[in-house]
Amino acid sequence: MSKKTRWMGFLAAMTLLGSGCLIVDDEALDLIDGTRGMADLRVDWTIDGSQSSLLCGDYGVSYFRVVVDGYDRRESVVSCRGDQWSTLGEMYYLVEGVYDITVIAYDIDDSRLASASTSLRLRSGRALEHVVVDFSGASLY
Repeated sequence: MSKKTRWMGFLAAMTLLGSGCLIVDDEALDLIDGTRGMADLRVDWTIDGSQSSLLCGDYGVSYFRVVVDGYDRRESVVSCRGDQWSTLGEMYYLVEGVYDITVIAYDIDDSRLASASTSLRLRSGRALEHVVVDFSGASLY
């Protein structure tokens, strides 16, 4: 194969490769080049400002489902039997950005009793983002 033929093949290959088009938004580029940071989130919830497993019996709550939805999506289910009213370490290492946070209360028959929501912008470089979602006791009846 002559030098000219190899050179023409190389140019043809480069032309084909160079003609491709890729459209990516700025936020996706941040993820690709590694400039988008990670953040940790802790979600707590209360009923009328209080955290007590006795309230679960009063309002018929069996468990809570916590949904954190944004660049990442995480879910956690926490029984109302204990005294854990928090996601603790389950929402760590989320890609920074805006997240919708919803806590849903369910009864023993898996029927949805009520939900409470908020939004939060997670930013890297902070030790821990903390949000508290409060249920009105009246919303659980």
